[in-house]
Amino acid sequence: MRGDIFGLERQRFWRDEDKLKFITPVGFGGATVTQAALRHEVTRQQIYAWWRDLKEKGLWSPERCVSVGHASDCCGFSVSGSNH
Repeated sequence: MRGDIFGLERQRFWRDEDKLKFITPVGFGGATVTQAALRHEVTRQQIYAWWRDLKEKGLWSPERCVSVGHASDCCGFSVSGSNH
């Protein structure tokens, strides 16, 4: 193999609401970063980047999730449902 690329590369745009749905179960819902990444067909690195990005925007706060006692109440969006 000479570094050939197979298949189409795709760049997807995810809304902040979708990103929150993907990362909220990690840790609070019992899912691992790897499980979340596989479920939504993204890399683990992407999950970490989203955490950082959403935290910088003020949309993600793990402390808020712990203090409210329910992960779906911790952000400015409804995180019900898990389909992408």
